[in-house]
Amino acid sequence: MLTVRVEAELERRLANLARATGRTKSHYAREAIMRLLAEKEAPIRETPSVPMPRFQPVVGR
Repeated sequence: MLTVRVEAELERRLANLARATGRTKSHYAREAIMRLLAEKEAPIRETPSVPMPRFQPVVGR
């Protein structure tokens, strides 16, 4: 479980997107976090001395 506090304007935009697409705000938060991790972890993965945790992406939500 993770709680994230965002400013009202960002929450409003996220709620509008979720409503318009029939997805949840959590869906888009997960998607954004997974993309950020992929981007930020890429340079670390190139360094073989740093073990990376294994996780499965959430699919179909």
